[in-house]
Formats: sequence, structure tokens, C-alpha cells
Amino acid sequence: MPYGFKIQYTDPATAVVTDITDKIARFTVTASRENYCREMVLEITDPTFYAALPLTRIPSAPSVEILTRVADVWKSQGKFFIERPAMDHELDSSVARGVWCRSETAALGEPFASKKSVSVESDTTFFALAADLITGAGLTWDLADSDIADFPVYAYTYARENAYPITILSELAEYAGAYITTNRAGAVRIVQIDYAPTGSDLTIAEDQIERISENPVWPSFGNRVRITPAGDLSGFRVAVTVPEPCMPADGESSRRIYARLTDADGEPVQNTPVDWTSDAQSASLSSVRNNTATRLMPAEEVRASNYFEISVQFPPSTVRGVWSYADKTRSNNLTASGYEVDGNTIQLSDRLQYCDQLVIVEYFSKGVAVNKLEAGSQSEDVKITASVKGAADSGEIYIGNACKCPPSIDLEAAPSRIKINESAILILYAEESGPITDGRMVFLSHTNETALGSLTWGRARLGKVKINHERSAAKNEVAGITQADVNRYIASVDGVWQADENGIPTGLNLYGGSFSDKTVDLSVPRDSGTALVVTYTAVGAAMARFDAGGNAGTAEFKAWMNSNREAPVMDTDTVYIEDPTDPYGDNSDTDYGGIGGTGGGSTGDGYTIPESGYCRDDEGNTVICGSGEECCYGNDGNIGCHSSDQCASGGLPVCLPKNLSLNPDLEPAERFSDEIARGCSCEELCQNEIDLYGTTQDYDESSYRSISQIVEDDYGYESGSPEYNEKTAELKQNALDQCMAQCDECGDVEPMVANDGGVLDPPGSKTISFTGGVGPFTWTLSGVSGSLEVDQTTGRENVLNVNDPDACGSAVITVKDETCGGTCEIGVRMTSGQWVEIGSEWHTWTWQNSLYCGSSPCEWVITKGYQRWSEKGPFPHISKIDEGSFQWSGSSGSPQRPSGGVPDVWPCNASCYMAGYYYFEWACP
Repeated sequence: MPYGFKIQYTDPATAVVTDITDKIARFTVTASRENYCREMVLEITDPTFYAALPLTRIPSAPSVEILTRVADVWKSQGKFFIERPAMDHELDSSVARGVWCRSETAALGEPFASKKSVSVESDTTFFALAADLITGAGLTWDLADSDIADFPVYAYTYARENAYPITILSELAEYAGAYITTNRAGAVRIVQIDYAPTGSDLTIAEDQIERISENPVWPSFGNRVRITPAGDLSGFRVAVTVPEPCMPADGESSRRIYARLTDADGEPVQNTPVDWTSDAQSASLSSVRNNTATRLMPAEEVRASNYFEISVQFPPSTVRGVWSYADKTRSNNLTASGYEVDGNTIQLSDRLQYCDQLVIVEYFSKGVAVNKLEAGSQSEDVKITASVKGAADSGEIYIGNACKCPPSIDLEAAPSRIKINESAILILYAEESGPITDGRMVFLSHTNETALGSLTWGRARLGKVKINHERSAAKNEVAGITQADVNRYIASVDGVWQADENGIPTGLNLYGGSFSDKTVDLSVPRDSGTALVVTYTAVGAAMARFDAGGNAGTAEFKAWMNSNREAPVMDTDTVYIEDPTDPYGDNSDTDYGGIGGTGGGSTGDGYTIPESGYCRDDEGNTVICGSGEECCYGNDGNIGCHSSDQCASGGLPVCLPKNLSLNPDLEPAERFSDEIARGCSCEELCQNEIDLYGTTQDYDESSYRSISQIVEDDYGYESGSPEYNEKTAELKQNALDQCMAQCDECGDVEPMVANDGGVLDPPGSKTISFTGGVGPFTWTLSGVSGSLEVDQTTGRENVLNVNDPDACGSAVITVKDETCGGTCEIGVRMTSGQWVEIGSEWHTWTWQNSLYCGSSPCEWVITKGYQRWSEKGPFPHISKIDEGSFQWSGSSGSPQRPSGGVPDVWPCNASCYMAGYYYFEWACP
């Protein structure tokens, strides 16, 4: 016979090919213009063969091939994936009559292909995009399979997020009046639609035609011209906003610009190109054209209009959440009971606590394009313009403009509500057109007329503070990369996790290994708005602790810093101290899980640090000791927070590392050095530390959670169970091993002490040095325009080069020990400058008979690099100040001989009785 058919089956497990023609009753192959692959229904008569088909798994390769015979030659009609049963549906039943299959080009769509995001950011062609999409799906691309010629796709004219390859291919082909189909060989074919056929597929022979139905298909564009008026008559409106208009001229920072596009009716316009221009000389835009889409807008801090309404900058399409500003954990989403959107106004179902309540709002908005301006090395004010068909709007970004962008400081208490005798953390954070990395001095005071507690310090230098589990949300503004924003400039990132409704991290660490400014890259895609938490180290911050006393009330605090503006740079915050016995004081605490670790060390000069800190009680809980208490063995034999008269005579173990919660300026590795010098072993130190705290101080990201608490909270094991005991022993050994490794390398290291940098007459060079540390050492320069010979050394010397003859003020070189974490600052004064007082402190006077400096004012001055410290005060003098008690990096000085009459006891031996402390820095005149 001239024709016949043969069906071959390839077993996916063994790759064995079998002729199954005798098991098939019938097959039907169909193809249509609407489908990009051929479909086939195979009716199987052998129930055993049917039952063995792997229908529960997505096939990785075609397993059925249909062949037909022409004369003596077998012709393949295509290979097919077996995907699911083919069902016959009756009124009361459904019967499987075989399997439904699709040809090889099904690999371009669901369920075989992965979704892709395409954003054309440079000029390319349709064929180049098609080749990438087709070969990426495991198919072969041949130019001969296209009826249309290649055409250009210009930068920023096409973007598609999270779509299957066939969707993207079909959209692009439709622009040229073509569609995607296949042939019996399984090739991807791009077929031109014939809009003016010269012949007919069918001929109607009858003279009388009863009815003709015709459905023409028009191209998406092509052969059509749309005429629109110029300028705003097009009906478009563009609104530009710049959330952060300031940044430094550092060649690295960037800022986002948002443009929202609406039509004549005020409705958002999606998927429309926006053109961007700027008048920058040194800075640059990351895109010159991109499309509008639905975007997660930056979190807005706004005050409510009344008890139910909140107005935001752009009309929300969806509101992700509204939280009270004081709700640091975002535990109470104020939209949980429902909301409505009317333009830019969000109407809440639940009543707010205050009619002008300060809230944080996160929302999505449609019709928004996002761009970034990347800073150059030149200070300038940059105007950025977004335009669409004549409609335009502009915004400004100030780069390195100290007057437009003065320093700002933010003071934040967490928790904001505590009970009497409890503690709260105070975070100071400052910016100046970018992160502050020069260790600038900040001041903090408890401003109540009658103190309600005590602060651990009154002034500190800005440094680094670890922020644990700060709430954030996923955003997709860069093609192929999901990102998350945090509230502070980043020094390093520990991790990013997806969060549950309570802000608890779940699943794997999603950190992608890179960050910029306040933005973190994720390693895997997440839908915009997905709840995340980020653990990172912030730069330009300092951390203090407030220990409440025994009285309830509102504790008020003020933070401030010096700047180049007449108006003070300051911020205030409050902590509400409640009496737990007050029947009306039952407001729930607002805990803040976003703070932990160390950093932002205080100077400590002239301030008393309370003898309190983290401790473990007899039940294994980590607690913070109150003012006047210390962590010790009590008279009852239990470890806990006790007053000195309640501590057992033996006290704590002799060999115990420093308490990092009382020494926030120490790196964890530095806590062993003093005890090692006294002859303690690392084994004693680590074992005593874990006995005291129930953990080691830097284990579990310095959370101070006991090992037993970690096992219960993170692993869910019941105390006393075999799993609990095994996991506790495992984690305890991990903590001890980590502690021992750190102690062995850094425990007995000498502290880093800067040698005097002296004076440099620019232009010129100067060798600078220090002692101590392990290395390698990282060197950074600030204060003047210059350079260091190298950025990292294993030795303890470097060379400072200053080529600017007009350089003035001070060069500050910060050296960090990358192994043990120690730091020191080397100050070098330029010959041009003056001493500027930055702070002072005075004390109560008492009489001392043994030594005094005379009736004339006495002064003791120590100059070290760019800093000077002095004490002075008239007779009678007070507060014995031993030489060596106050030093700049290990240097001390002798009293200067005062003018006027001097008693025989001069020069006061090694001591002088002073009343005042003054602090100066060498600055430009």
C-alpha cells in the first residue's frame, strides 16, 4: 500500500526506542496559526502500556515520534511531549481515551520554559533577541525559518518582566505583522501575515451567497500612522520627584529619580517610553530612556490628615502597609482591617490614635519610570528632566553642595516604651550628602530637669553599628535583579531573608553579595513587595544605652553635632517609662528587633559609665543590668544582676573577657587582651564567658541569646529531649571553637597606638606610623585632598602625600587591623590652620592639701596630631588627675609652668588638680 504510519516511543528512563504502533487505535495531529506548536492526541488500546506512562512528571524530552510512509520512505511528522491524559467529557462522567501531546516547540512556554525578564538597554535586532530566547529553551534557530527580514530594536523601546519566551517572541513578531508557529520538523517558524493575498484558499461556487463572515487581522503597528499634537496637547502629564536630593561627589554614590506619567483623564499610562536628560558635567544618568510600569515607591513618612485619612505623593494602586512611626517592628499594619484609595488619599477602616499621627506608608503606583543619577568627582547642581511627547517635568539633585545639603542627624529610641528599671537603646545616625565616615563627634544628653535614669555616654564618634532584621520589601527596578532598600548607609551586609507576618526571617539567605548606598542586591528574584528583613552594619552611627531609674515618666533626649550652618543640627526623641503597678499603664511595649552588635564607641572622657550590661540570670535568660547593678554571683550562689553589697565575696571568675555591652567601641576580638596579659588562658576565658552568659559574646551575631534559648527558638526542640541535648552540645562546642580561634590570634595582641603625625608643610610627604595590632592593615585618608602610598600594608608605616599647596586643617588617617578589628587614628596638621574648640566639661571643686599648682590658673596641654586636649582652672584645684589617665593614643605630657607666683611644690610632681576639660581640633582658618 502507498501509505502507512508508524509510532515510536522513547522510554525517558532508559532511552530505549520501541515501536508501539500495535498499541495505538488512532492518532490525530492538528496545527493552527494561533498555536506555536502542533498538538497530537494518541488513543492507546493497551492498558498496561498506558499505566506505565510517567504522567506525574514534566517530561524533559519528547518521547513520541510519528512517522508516515510515502512509497518506501518513512517521513517524520514530528516529535511530541506526552503531557497529560486526553479526556472525553460527558454529562455525568469523564473518560480517558489516551494522551495529549505537543510538539518540540512547546519548550518555549509553560511548563517547560522559565520565565524571563527582557529590558532592551542598547540597540539590538529582532533576530538577536529571537536567537537568544530560542536557543535558551534548548531549540535550534535558523534564519531560513523566518519569512520576515530582521529589524532593529532600539534601546529602551521594549521591556517585559516575568514572561515566557513564546510571549516575548510573539509580541516582537507581531510588531512586524508576523506570528510564531512550527513545522513537522519541530523548527520555530516566523511567518509573515499576508494582508493582501493575490489568490484565495477556497472558492465558493454557488451564484447565491447566503452569508459571508470576515474577521480581518491587523498588525500592532505598521501601515498605520497616528498623528498627535505637539506639547502638552498630547494629553500626557509628567510628574518628577527626587526622594533624596543630596549626594557626595565621590564618583560612587547614586540617587533615584521617579517620573509618573498620566493621560488627559489623569489615569496612569503603562509601558510607555520616558526620555531622560540632564545638564550634568560630571555626573551621569544610568538610562536615557526606559518604560513606565507598576513600581514600589519609597517609604513615605507623613502625618495623617485626620483620624482616617493619609495623603501620599503619588496615587497608590495598591497599599502594602501603613505603620505608626513608633512601631519599629512594623507589627501592626494599620491597613489590616481594610482601606480605600481616592486619588492620593488613603482612607483607613480603623481609626488612628491621633488625628495628626506620624506614619510610614509603603505603596505601589502605576505609570512610573525610575532612573538613577550616578555621582562624578565634581560638585554640581544637576537638573534632571523626564519627557514624553512634549510633556515634561524636572527635579534637582545637589552633588557635594554643603549649603543645600547640610548634615542631618536622627535620634531613635528602641524600644520607645519601657518599664521602670529597664533599659532602652538610643541610635544616633547622621548623613551629609552621603555617609559620614570621618569619625565626627556627636553629643547626646538627657534633658529632663530631674533625671529619670542615666546614659552610658554623653559624646561619641560616629562609627559602625550593626542593625539586625530591619524590615524591607523586594523591588524590581533593574532588569534581572531584585533589590531591597534599608534606612541607613551600608558598610557591610550579613544577610537578607524573606519575612513572615511577624517580621521573623524564614528560609535561605537571599543576599546576592553586593550593595550600593542603601540598596542591597538579592541572589534570587522575588515579586515586588515581598516582605524581607535585612541584617547589616550601618556607617555614620553611634549607639548608647539609657538605664531607667525607679520613677515613671517621659525621658527626653537631645542629640546634636557641629556643622557649617548657623542653625543647629539636632534631633530629639523620648522614651516612655511606665510603672508596671499602674492600672492605667498597660500600653503594650513596642520592641525593636533592629539593633544589635557593637559600634559607635564613646570617648568616655569625663563621663561615668554605669556598672551594668548584659548578664544571664539563674533561669538562663539574657537580661540587661540596671543602673547601680553589676553582673555577679549573688549571695544565693546564682549569677544575675545584683547591687555590690549583694554580690558574693568571690565575685565573678578572675579570668573573664571584657563585657562588650559595656564597651561598645571594642571589636569582639579585643575583649581578651587585658586578661591574656594577666596570665589567663584562652580556654579559661572562653569557658568562663559561656558559663556567665550561656553563650559567647560574639556568637549568633552578638545576640546574647543563650545556647539553650537558640535551640528552643530556632530549632523547636523541647528542653530535656534527646534532640535538645544533642543540639545544645553541638552549638556550645561551635561557640567555644569560634571563641578559642579568635582568642588565640587576637587575645594577646598589643593595642594599636598611633605615633604623633606632627606637622606637614604642603606640598610634601610625611611618613606616618603606629604600633601594635596583627595585620594586615587597611589605611584610609580624610580631611584633606591627598593620597597614601598604599591602601593596605602588613607593616605599620605608610607615606602621606599632599600636593595641594593650599591644603589646610588636618589630615586624618584611620588604620584598621583586618584580623583583630583594632583601629587607631593618625593626625597630621597642615601648617595653615587654627585650633577650634569642640567641647568642654566642668566639675565640682574640692580641696586637696598635698599638691596644688598655686593661686594662678594652671593648664596642662597635650597636643597629638590634629587634636589637642587641655585641663585648666583657678585655685583651689580639684579632682586629682593622674598623669597618664588621660592620653591621646598613649602620649602624655607634663604641666606647663603657670605665670605669676609659684609655690615651692611646683611642678606638682606628676599630678595637677583641674576643674575644666577642653577639646580642640586643628581646622582650616
